Amino acid sequence: MNQPKGKKDKLNYHDLTHSTLGIEVAVATLLGAFAGWWLDGRYGTTPWFLLAGIMLGSIIGWVDVAVQVREMNLRDQKDREEASRDSSTDDD
Repeated sequence: MNQPKGKKDKLNYHDLTHSTLGIEVAVATLLGAFAGWWLDGRYGTTPWFLLAGIMLGSIIGWVDVAVQVREMNLRDQKDREEASRDSSTDDD
């Protein structure tokens, strides 16, 4: 993945990354619901597979969000450390 180079580019990149989190949860939940609905139709178990698919899709979506937020926090911490190092070398 292409990483942004300038400070303004980093802000825009992070904003775009943050904006996709809700979409990812929704898509995972909808895919789980669709798979459950399809299995219910195939096996005649309405609504059990649908409910299981919604729960599984939601869990997968939220785990993905947690992983991405952790990565974003680590990136932000690294950026702050680099900025503080740069500002301390500028003072010398």
